[in-house]
Amino acid sequence: MLKDLVSERYPSADAVMRDLRLALSRPMSTQPAFGMTAPAFRPGTAQPQSSCSPGGTSPSSPPVAANGSQGRAQGTATPAHPSGVSGPRLSHPPSGPPISGSHGRRCRYTLTAHNPWVTAIAMSRDGRWLASGGLDDAIKLWNLETGELLHTLVGHSKPVNCLAVSPDSQLLASGSDDYTLKIWNVESGALVQTLVGHTRDVKAMVFHGNGQMVVSGGEDRTVRLWKIGTEECLRIFPNLAGMIRTVAITPDGQTIASAGSDSQIKLWSLKTETLMRTLIKSHFSAVNAIVIHPNGKTLISGSKDKTIKVWNLTTGELVRTLTGHTDAVNALALSGDGKLLVSGSSDTSVRLWNVETGELKSTLSDHMNSVNAVSISSAGHWIASGSSDSTIKVWQVL
Repeated sequence: MLKDLVSERYPSADAVMRDLRLALSRPMSTQPAFGMTAPAFRPGTAQPQSSCSPGGTSPSSPPVAANGSQGRAQGTATPAHPSGVSGPRLSHPPSGPPISGSHGRRCRYTLTAHNPWVTAIAMSRDGRWLASGGLDDAIKLWNLETGELLHTLVGHSKPVNCLAVSPDSQLLASGSDDYTLKIWNVESGALVQTLVGHTRDVKAMVFHGNGQMVVSGGEDRTVRLWKIGTEECLRIFPNLAGMIRTVAITPDGQTIASAGSDSQIKLWSLKTETLMRTLIKSHFSAVNAIVIHPNGKTLISGSKDKTIKVWNLTTGELVRTLTGHTDAVNALALSGDGKLLVSGSSDTSVRLWNVETGELKSTLSDHMNSVNAVSISSAGHWIASGSSDSTIKVWQVL
C-alpha cells in the first residue's frame, strides 16, 4: 500500500515535507494521470550525452498486456544534455575500469519512466536492457544503449515492488501489492506464469542460481521458494518477528538470507529447511536491502538507520559499517566481481563504494527525490537508479 511504502522510505514527517516541497518546486509534469492513455511520441532514440537533465521526450513502444497483446501505458527517454547534442551510439556495453571518482562517470540519459514513482529496477546480466516497475502497476523494458522503450508489461493490478532477472537474462520476475509473482518472457514480453500464495504484498525476490526457482518475501512475514513452470511453492520459511523487505541467496544456492521490518538478518538452509543463524549487532531500524558477494562469504545490508553493514557469513561477525548517507538506505547492488557496491537512499543520492576497503568512491546526486532502486551490470559498465521523482538515471562507467 502507498501508506506502507511512504513509511518505509521516510523516517520522519520532516523528510516527507522536504520531498513535497521539492515536488511543488518542479514544473508541472506532462505525464498522463492514472487511467489515462499517454500521448504518442514521435519515433527516435535517446543519444549518449555528457550529463543529466530533468526533461525531454523520445521513443516509446506499444505496451504488451499479460496475454502478449498490446495494452496501455507509455514511457519517455530524455536526452541527458539540455542542448540535445548527440554522441556516438554504442553497439556493445562500454569497456573500462570501475569508477574511481566523480570524474569517472557520466549520466548517459534520463528515462521518464513511471507516474508517480519508480519503485524497482533490474538490469540484464550483459547490461543490454533494463526493467523498471512503478506505482502505476506497470513494468517497462528499456534498451540501455538507446533509451528506447521495448515493451510495457501489463498484468499486475497494484504497484510493482520488486524485479529480478534470471541468470540467462531470458526471464523477468516481478512482485506486487496484488500478492502475486509473475514470470515474463523478456524477448516477447509475454506473461509466462503467475505464482499465487503470498497473503500480503510481495516485497522482494531473487532467482536461484539454476534459473529454475525463485525466492520471494512479503508482508505476510514469509519467505517462499517457487519452482518455475509449476504452481508449486516448494518451501515456506516463516519469519514471525517482522515483514520481509529483502531477500538474497548464496551463489551455491544453499542459503537464503532475509531481512525486514524487525531489523534482523536471518540465514535459512535450503537443505534442512531450518534457520541457521540470525546476525547479531544488527541495524537499529528496518533492513531495506541485502546483497551477497559472489564469493558467498560476505553479506552487505542497508537500513532505514542510514547505515550499510558488511558481514562475514561464515562467522556471522560484523566486518565494518559504512556511513555517509543522511537518510534511509533503500537499495543495494553489487558488480559481478564483487568489487563495487552501489547504494541508493532517501537522501536522493546514489553512492559507490569499494567493497574491500569500505572507501566511498563517488556520490551521484542528480535525482530530486528518494532513490528507491539501483542496479549494476555484471561487468560494472552500467549503473541505473530509480527514484520517487519518476525518473531512472542511466550511468555509464568510464
